[in-house]
Amino acid sequence: MTVGTMYPVIVKISTTLTPDALAGQVRQAMSEANSGSARETTTTATIVTKPIEMTSKMRAHLSGIADEFSILPVTPEDQDTKVQNVTSWEWKVKPLKSRTHQEL
Repeated sequence: MTVGTMYPVIVKISTTLTPDALAGQVRQAMSEANSGSARETTTTATIVTKPIEMTSKMRAHLSGIADEFSILPVTPEDQDTKVQNVTSWEWKVKPLKSRTHQEL
């Protein structure tokens, strides 16, 4: 990540789609995010899939050290997972400091 550049972070869960199908949706969302970008290089997405237990309402929260990242939620943290086949969360993240290992 480049300091001062905004990046999307996306989480998707589903009880009906396979991990590969969800990963494809994340790749598509990243492609769309990059298409309107003024950046000279495109963002490379790191996609991780893991099984989780789902409930009818779920929360996703993204955090990091306050002075190292600006994190802006695009979607609500609390969502009803019964309404749709895929539940998505998105944040806009901007690194504020240059460091070798920063964690979100």
